[in-house]
Amino acid sequence: MQTTEFARILRTLLGVAGAIVFLLGTALAVSGEVVGGFGMLVGGGVLLLAALYEQTRYRARADEPAALPSPGARPTGSGFRRTDEVFDDPTTGQRMRVWYDPATGDRRYVPEP
Repeated sequence: MQTTEFARILRTLLGVAGAIVFLLGTALAVSGEVVGGFGMLVGGGVLLLAALYEQTRYRARADEPAALPSPGARPTGSGFRRTDEVFDDPTTGQRMRVWYDPATGDRRYVPEP
């Protein structure tokens, strides 16, 4: 199983669990168990928000090309500066270099040669 498929399944399970806890909290609150119901409402809501937030995290922006640039290439845009920050991409295992544009705050991740 690929990492992205595992992440999708885990995100779905997190969302389903959040929805169930939220609905159970609603039922408890309506039946008169306000304290327990409120706690479950908050907990379920947090799980749902976490699942939704994680889905949008680290996605490519619409103006970015889908493919990674060639290793060592400078990102498009004139303001990008090479940083000392490098890391291993957990999904591909590729060593990545961070480029930063101080004018916009944008960061780009480029494979290292």
